[in-house]
Amino acid sequence: MRWRIGALTVGLSLATACEGSLTQSVAPGDDAHVVREDAGPAPDPGPVTYELGPTPEGLVLSWPAPPTITRDVRVTSASELSAAITSGTRVTLAVSVPRLEILVSDVELIVEDGVEVGVLWIGNRIGRIRVRGGHYGGIEVAIPGTYYPSEEWHAEWRTTDLLIDDVDVEASDSAFMLRGGVRMAVTNSRAHAVRYGVWLGDTADFGSEDIIVAGNHLVVDGPEATVRLVHVERSAVVGNRLENGAKHNYRTHGRSRENWAARNLMIGTGMMLGTLPTDTWSIERQWVEGNTLHHSVPSLLELDARLVELEMRNNTVYTDVWDCFVCVAAQPTWLIEGNVREPYRAPPSE
Repeated sequence: MRWRIGALTVGLSLATACEGSLTQSVAPGDDAHVVREDAGPAPDPGPVTYELGPTPEGLVLSWPAPPTITRDVRVTSASELSAAITSGTRVTLAVSVPRLEILVSDVELIVEDGVEVGVLWIGNRIGRIRVRGGHYGGIEVAIPGTYYPSEEWHAEWRTTDLLIDDVDVEASDSAFMLRGGVRMAVTNSRAHAVRYGVWLGDTADFGSEDIIVAGNHLVVDGPEATVRLVHVERSAVVGNRLENGAKHNYRTHGRSRENWAARNLMIGTGMMLGTLPTDTWSIERQWVEGNTLHHSVPSLLELDARLVELEMRNNTVYTDVWDCFVCVAAQPTWLIEGNVREPYRAPPSE
């Protein structure tokens, strides 16, 4: 069964409801199809869900713009129902569903405690989407392109202004497949994934902009990185607890610039900035400051000599694998200071 926000996939007719009324579409013998419209939307709390603190000089980040909401709908049916939600709707989901798709702009999805969504799919060419609460098997964003009938990529197809806040994800593959977009944020959330925690990079010859990953607890088994940013301009990965069994907790690659990783607790693995054979261009303006690493695997910190304007400051690493933190010669455009290495100690409990 597929649930689609913004598209009606079952024979449901909703009459226009007066404020405070209860609108129903009930087939003979069926009392489950109930959608409640409340008396107008609640005040908008604003888009900022995590205080990043002062950003590095020169980094100006934009948070996702909030959706414009004009009506509220609460979905309580556990039967074959797709709520007829159009642009401008806040939907509160009170029933578990195997798949839910958001395909129009200006939508807020609030998932009640104990409700599970198998997969949340967010389309391309839409914007101003806010997701709050709930348990998911994965959250995916469509690529800004298509492979059929021919392969095409379009910067103007990027999903914009997406905020995902206070969600729980248990993913058999990847938790947050953001792929490519503008002004996207994942905050205050918890996830366990087999493959990736957060992935961006499906953007052909353009990139993603203004990406925020803050205040989360992300655990990845290890085939891939916990947070991997490819072709990303302006990002903040701040205040997270990142855990990985084998691959790096934080990686940036491709045409990336102005990426900031600060005050993260990284457990098990370290970081990689550049170094891949496909990184044939400079990775510019990287700030890595105030992070704490409890490191236990071979790779600690991989730095590409092509990095331009790297600041690596006031990080602390606990490791018995390496006797240094920045173990390569600093380039003239790098600022390396205040970093501390100490013998391994166990990370703090959650």
